[in-house]
Amino acid sequence: MIRFCCKVSLSRLTVLLCGLVISSSVFAYGGSDDVFLVGLKAGGEYSWVNHLDKILVSENYYSGYDFSHSGCIGPSVTLFARFRSADKPLGLEGDLNYYQLGGGTEYTDIKGLDYTMSVRYNYVGAGAYLLYYPMDCLHVGLGGRVSFNLNAEGLSYESNQESLDQGQYNYESASATEGHLRDKIKGDMDASAGCMVGYTFDHGISLEAGYHFGLGDLMVTKTNNYRWIDPTNWVQSVYFKLGYAISALGK
Repeated sequence: MIRFCCKVSLSRLTVLLCGLVISSSVFAYGGSDDVFLVGLKAGGEYSWVNHLDKILVSENYYSGYDFSHSGCIGPSVTLFARFRSADKPLGLEGDLNYYQLGGGTEYTDIKGLDYTMSVRYNYVGAGAYLLYYPMDCLHVGLGGRVSFNLNAEGLSYESNQESLDQGQYNYESASATEGHLRDKIKGDMDASAGCMVGYTFDHGISLEAGYHFGLGDLMVTKTNNYRWIDPTNWVQSVYFKLGYAISALGK
């Protein structure tokens, strides 16, 4: 059922992106003062993934344990093409993106066991955004992106389990546990809806901030014997980028 819901979300985002592309016909007959820019935006993206703890401990098997959560900071680079009609406060942007998403969860309990599972995935994909210009130098946008995962095994695991009493608890090595986790928990593609706000200075320099919310499951947990389950792991992220653009019309 989880995978079906993900497919529905992906199809909705595909419809959204197609709609944005089709909407470019609104601007197809602009005047000679139309603006068509190409450029590069680069910066950082902070993301966090929910329900990482639910993968590992899905039920209250016992008391006396606790989970804490952390986010992930990674690079975010965008090649973009932006069109704005001279007689309308609307525009359209198409993107090619590289970015990282991830997060972590840390477990501690009264037996002294402490472990941290983190994921960091690399993505390459495309996005489309409908833009509105309340001012010539200011734009806001709404759209989404779809991207492919480049490292499905981007999971790391650290633990003190080897230092605990092996005779009493019979823990395997942390590296062995990490291998099992990488084999059974895989990163999936990212499909997300997003919004942005940007300000353009002189000479094509700009600053932009944005937010994305994942519409599907970022990770897949395969059938296993460790009681690890497959909850829906939504991802959220915020980014800040510095950009530079030039006119593709030679103006």
